[in-house]
Amino acid sequence: MAIILWSFIAFGLMGNAQAHSLNDNASPLEKKQVALFAPHSEDDSFWPLVASFMRAAGHDLGIELRVYYAHDDRGKMRQQLQRATSGKNPVDAVVFQSFKQNGESLIKVAEKAQIPAFLMNAGVDHMKTGIPRQKYQYWIGEMFPDDEQAGFDLANQLIDIAKQRGHVGPDGKVRLAGISGIISDGGSIQRVNGLRRAIKARNDVTLNRVVPGDWQQKLAHEKFLFLLKRYPETTTVWAANDPMSLGVVTGAQQLGLSPGQELITGGVDWTQEALESIRAGHMLVSIGGHFMEGGWVMVLLHDYFQGKDFAEETLQMRTKMSAITASNVQDYLQKFGDQNWEAIDFKKFSKVHNPELTHYDFSLNAILQQF
Repeated sequence: MAIILWSFIAFGLMGNAQAHSLNDNASPLEKKQVALFAPHSEDDSFWPLVASFMRAAGHDLGIELRVYYAHDDRGKMRQQLQRATSGKNPVDAVVFQSFKQNGESLIKVAEKAQIPAFLMNAGVDHMKTGIPRQKYQYWIGEMFPDDEQAGFDLANQLIDIAKQRGHVGPDGKVRLAGISGIISDGGSIQRVNGLRRAIKARNDVTLNRVVPGDWQQKLAHEKFLFLLKRYPETTTVWAANDPMSLGVVTGAQQLGLSPGQELITGGVDWTQEALESIRAGHMLVSIGGHFMEGGWVMVLLHDYFQGKDFAEETLQMRTKMSAITASNVQDYLQKFGDQNWEAIDFKKFSKVHNPELTHYDFSLNAILQQF
């Protein structure tokens, strides 16, 4: 996450002209409302974190955030978006991911309502949809984490740790298994692609099997027990998110294994429970930081509402996640362990509030400079 990789595209300049036309009737002084559509429930470990970071940004930027949880029902998500963009009090912009490949369907709802839409976290097939502001003019931008790289980095870190701790077979290879998310989710697909790319590039690891855990801790616990029964030589488990890695931890403990010692595991998301597990030595690594994208989208929307269109820089943004391990988990928890995002001054990231800025800097270093 420490770096933002900006993808500059020629279409951005044309999108800039379109954006101003969408906002001609908006008063720069009225308080805006933005809706976030989260695919899972309020008990999910990731999306409430996204929402809390977005809400803190909104407080600084004068934007009210509404949050809708779809409880794993993509049809319900579409209905929620239809309600939020219609009636007497429609929102001024909507933010959502493509959940179970429903991204274009949601974009069409926003397009019909003429409400700006920002796609975040998981995207669509650009071969079918085009890019923002091309086929759909009210789809104004997108920001996604580099999920494939996250899966790749997680795999390499876990394999290296396993080798350092002597978890290799007679042939000198680490025996690794994987637990993916929902198999149709773009984020899961890309992270598994990263895992497989890492395995292909090495000759010191054998991938036994990848099974779906649907992002759920309890299911991952059950799948881990199945994997260990089927592949008892497995010492290392790659998990596509932190809750599933935590399910592996509890599964290992149930079998009398010492997680972090006899069983190596890690995930993705930087959830609070996972970071505490890393500090305790049970999980070994979490790749993350992408929950902050919600806050950065709020900055971009704020500037867009005020007539400073981010299309001048780019319409498509890719963020790189970073690793938290035993070596840096304490430093992170000291600064952000209480999740007091209100301590961050989000106006400092805005080009409207800082006219001298020529490039959006949404890096972890830029946040830490405020402390």
